Amino acid sequence: MVLVTGAGGQVGTHLLRALSAKGISTRAWIHSEQNKEAVLASGANEVFIGDLNSRDDAVKATNGIDTIYYICNTANPKEDEIGASLIEIAKKKR
Repeated sequence: MVLVTGAGGQVGTHLLRALSAKGISTRAWIHSEQNKEAVLASGANEVFIGDLNSRDDAVKATNGIDTIYYICNTANPKEDEIGASLIEIAKKKR
């Protein structure tokens, strides 16, 4: 299963559609319940609602995941820190 962070945004929804068209199972990570129906309509098999800044949420979101597409708002001052944390978590789960 593939985890797509930032799945509620423009890039994320396009990515979900592309992966779904290839028959790839996805978990969409969004920060708000408000985007749940949109990501499901874009082809997400599962939805995880959480905060990218939360390490606990990252650990939960990555359970059962083989691949991560990390999409973060470039205006987020913690973009690099969040990405590094996801890499660390993913390495520990291998």
